[in-house]
Amino acid sequence: MTANSEAFDAIFAAIPDAVLFADTCRTITVVNPAFSRLFGYRPKDVLGKDLAAFGLDGELPEEWLEHLDKGQEQASCESFDANYRHKNGAIFTGETTWSLVHDADGKVLGMLSVIRNISPVRASERKFRTFLESAPMGIMIVGEEGKINLVNAEVERLFDYQRDELIGQQVEILLPRRLEEVHTSHRADYLRNPYFRSMGIGMDLVGRAKSGREFPVEISLNSIQVNGETWSICFIVDVTKAKEAEAQLAEYAEELKAQNVELDAFAHTVAHDLKTPVALVLGYAEMLKQYGDPSAQGVMSEAVNQIVSTGHRINSIISELILLASVRKFDVEMGPLNMFAIVEEVQKRLSFMLKQYRANLVLPFTWPVAVGYGPWIQEVWANYISNALKYGGTPPRVELGATEQPDGMIRFWVKDNGKGVAKQDHEAIFTPFSQLSQVSAQGHGLGLSIVQRIADKCHGQVGVDSKPGAGSSFWFTLPAAK
Repeated sequence: MTANSEAFDAIFAAIPDAVLFADTCRTITVVNPAFSRLFGYRPKDVLGKDLAAFGLDGELPEEWLEHLDKGQEQASCESFDANYRHKNGAIFTGETTWSLVHDADGKVLGMLSVIRNISPVRASERKFRTFLESAPMGIMIVGEEGKINLVNAEVERLFDYQRDELIGQQVEILLPRRLEEVHTSHRADYLRNPYFRSMGIGMDLVGRAKSGREFPVEISLNSIQVNGETWSICFIVDVTKAKEAEAQLAEYAEELKAQNVELDAFAHTVAHDLKTPVALVLGYAEMLKQYGDPSAQGVMSEAVNQIVSTGHRINSIISELILLASVRKFDVEMGPLNMFAIVEEVQKRLSFMLKQYRANLVLPFTWPVAVGYGPWIQEVWANYISNALKYGGTPPRVELGATEQPDGMIRFWVKDNGKGVAKQDHEAIFTPFSQLSQVSAQGHGLGLSIVQRIADKCHGQVGVDSKPGAGSSFWFTLPAAK
């Protein structure tokens, strides 16, 4: 018995929860060391005292007190949470289990209580509840059978239900009736392989409020294990405003697309309508210049020259408008380019300017073969070379060349001996209608933006290497032929 008694004392002292025993007179007769640690009282301060002295009896059910007072032979046990006061006055929450203790004849000897401090747990629960209720999205936990176990305030607001109307209900109560069956199947599929993911990828998800009102939602899912069951956590966001904005953007995009089509058609029509009369004016001006009265000098001769020059500029603008419309509108088939033939054709087109500026044009002996669309690349060369003539030195020296790059691209370039362009203006050069203070001639601002658009369409890039006072090297890249 001594060994057994010592073993019992050791076990009793090792129990981590507070244990006390009170007899039928509510007098505390036994406490363990954990009781002293939890309440702050030494055993001698507690033993022989009434339960009421420590604020414990007030937490007992009245019928239990009756059983204890009358000594009724009834075996009962129950657990509940109660607030207790430490010796220093601090209040803590204890998970409490009270049980009546009987002797061999069934007579009630007293009451045994086990008290566990759960204040830290309750504090964590309060923090979780605060987070849950302040979350800007709806949060809902659903059990394996599809019943709602928990919702936050945002779920109540989104679906217009009170919390007690949802707890215990099937989650399909929040879906349009037409989707209930298919959702039940999807829910079963998710439980077979639960992981964090967005729900209904590629689908437009819909929620249903208590009133029957439907609204678009986005839902993310995750899972937790609770008592051996897989519970699903649902994060719900009302995306009504986002969908409305998306629809508005789509509408604007369609309007912009239609306007672009109209603008392309307008540019193309206007350019073609202008091309014939401008060509006619230019032809008559050339005739006046060639066959006019040789004695007509001075102002008349200068006027004719101005008409011819302006006519060529207008014709160039019209050609670029037509080109801009075609580049925006059409997709073309790319192929290997004969750069000799392309550059030769550009020289013919710019023969008037080459003579006018008395330019020195330097060409390479060979060209690497690149892939692109010939008519468009011809326009790129025409723009670069005409700019080199207008903005180059006096007289302009224009050198053309190409460099094969390690990335499988070929860089074609045009170097001039002009004033150069400041680094901060390099990107702006290729912006439509940009005008830079460094240039000495007036430009209509379309050319280089068209060059960039053509390079993009041909899977290449454009750029410029230049320093003020050191000339410029304008370049574009194209894929090398394989």
